[in-house]
Amino acid sequence: MGSAALSPSHRAPGSQRSADRNGALMLSPGARKIVQAALREDVSVAELGEMAASDPAFALRVLSVANSAAYTLSREVGNVQQACSLLGIRGLRNIALGMLVADLVPAAEGAASLLANCLRRAIAARELARISKLVRPDDAFFAGLLLEVGLLHQACDEFDECLEVSRSPGRHRVTRERGGGLVPHPMMGANIAKELALPDAMVQAIELHHEHRKPEPPLAAICWAAELSASVLEAGDELQNLRLAETAGSQIGINPEDLKELIEKIPEEVNELGKALECAAGPPKSERVFQRPIEKDLWEMHVQYEELILVLQRVMDERDRLYKDLDEAQRALGKSGLRKIALS
Repeated sequence: MGSAALSPSHRAPGSQRSADRNGALMLSPGARKIVQAALREDVSVAELGEMAASDPAFALRVLSVANSAAYTLSREVGNVQQACSLLGIRGLRNIALGMLVADLVPAAEGAASLLANCLRRAIAARELARISKLVRPDDAFFAGLLLEVGLLHQACDEFDECLEVSRSPGRHRVTRERGGGLVPHPMMGANIAKELALPDAMVQAIELHHEHRKPEPPLAAICWAAELSASVLEAGDELQNLRLAETAGSQIGINPEDLKELIEKIPEEVNELGKALECAAGPPKSERVFQRPIEKDLWEMHVQYEELILVLQRVMDERDRLYKDLDEAQRALGKSGLRKIALS
């Protein structure tokens, strides 16, 4: 398997970090094979069932999901083939993808919050797709689950930095990553999706989910809105995050009341999905969303944080411009036969 997504050339300008995990994408071979097989147009449930039966870990996940509350069956499913028939090709593909994501979660205290961020976006994307009918909900879930996979991947080497980024407001994470010398997770995630040979629409959705404006492709638009919706449940000014999410929702045909109802359901669904995947994803919030008072001092801290992030963004934009100018100057000097300017 190639390591193009993880080579030093994909690092942020000026970063001194080594290549991520020496270029190796450590994922479950069985789950990877099932994901790629499920994307084939000619694949059958029977074929996927045989693959699942040959992978004990995957078979256990399939049975766990089939017997979960999501399917509310009158009797327990004890046969893998029966469970596969119930879940179908898309359901099996999503379970396999969940295993891939779970494999990337570092075995460290606090890592559950990284997985929870992935699950929030997957659930938000699925529900936004269900209401808007722009794309299939399963496709949206599949893409949404990978929105933060780039951050998960880098956390295996730079856990403290990535955990700090994951706990910051969603809309500021790319800026925090650039400031800390990490590869922005939309770029890293898109490259991982390419390595997995996922459809171009999903690669594009992952790459564009932090854009300032709604992307045009339907799946990318859903994932962009899912990012902002999931962020309401995370760090930062909740009311401001909600306003941004409502604006995004309106652009894909979701009214504010439906959006609030959708967001309120996410914490419990994250908990249930974590159980089905047999991965801790943090407990659901005990208090109702949108009913937590915001103290004045906390609000002022949010304002100050926003100002600092904007300053950091301007500094990094200027840094990137200088690197570009220097690179162009080096090429010009090279053409003239002069020595290149060395970066300090």
